[in-house]
Amino acid sequence: MKYEWKKIEKNIYGVKQKAEVVDVPSQKFIMIQGQGNPNMEDFSNRVSALYSLAYGIKILFKSMMKNEDDEK
Repeated sequence: MKYEWKKIEKNIYGVKQKAEVVDVPSQKFIMIQGQGNPNMEDFSNRVSALYSLAYGIKILFKSMMKNEDDEK
């Protein structure tokens, strides 16, 4: 089953008529760290590593969700 964050976390990400303060639960992120010109090769290498890792995590979760659905 697909995790539909737009529906499940609507109170955090949904558009409101009026501004309001919301409590956002603690979350984990992957990131790259560095400074300097983003046109340099070092930045490109780091972003490539970030995308590769993010894609691997995405595929892992998709396969876990598929296996969970198959068991039902």
